[in-house]
Amino acid sequence: MFKKILSLALVVAMCASLALLLSSCEGHEHTFSTEWTSDEENHWRAATCEHTDEKKSFAPHEDVDSDGKCDTCEYEMPKQGGDNQGGNNQGGTTKPTPAPTSATYTVSVKDSTGAAVVGAEVKFFNGEVYTLPKTTNANGQATADLAIGEWQVMLVSVPEGYVLNSERVTFADNAATIIVTKA
Repeated sequence: MFKKILSLALVVAMCASLALLLSSCEGHEHTFSTEWTSDEENHWRAATCEHTDEKKSFAPHEDVDSDGKCDTCEYEMPKQGGDNQGGNNQGGTTKPTPAPTSATYTVSVKDSTGAAVVGAEVKFFNGEVYTLPKTTNANGQATADLAIGEWQVMLVSVPEGYVLNSERVTFADNAATIIVTKA
């Protein structure tokens, strides 16, 4: 019985704390800076009251006039594309180039003499994520467009005359080589 009363008291205390937390902004009007705050992608007006996580006018940078600065907050932005000198300014939004999220991974399957092994099947994997088998082409290569990460590759099958090994190879600069032995 004591445990039930203690549990009920704990629930009531947590609910009261949550209600107090949720009502802390009630009746309070946030105040914001007249100066812009910015990072590489966005700008905003920072709160000047005790609620420092609040933001007003949060938006991405835009450079419609292509002068290398955000039209709203004057943040210096890198220019994208070609040369904008000599009246070639085409206008438009200038934004930082996002980092790539995928890449092409290539595996080469060769025999001990360095000759390409055509028709070998490989699987690319990253932790628990596996691709469907890919078959090596006339150059002994198989490719896959994958999310950038720590990918490995392993043989699933080899053509007749070769020995299947279960070696797992890690990619270096999105390329890997598997050496197979002739039977």
